[in-house]
Amino acid sequence: MMSKSATVGFKIARVKQQIIKLERQNAVLTLEDNKKLQQLRKTLQNLYQTYDIDLEH
Repeated sequence: MMSKSATVGFKIARVKQQIIKLERQNAVLTLEDNKKLQQLRKTLQNLYQTYDIDLEH
């Protein structure tokens, strides 16, 4: 069974990977891509806040 911190780490890594992929996908983001990017960043921020993770690391 995976520990809670490892599970959170995997969630954060997956969201970061999606953000990077979306940013690198096109030189110019469509409105839909931009909305998805904002949603992913909000999800990442919520994970940091929910699990009290230092944002500087």
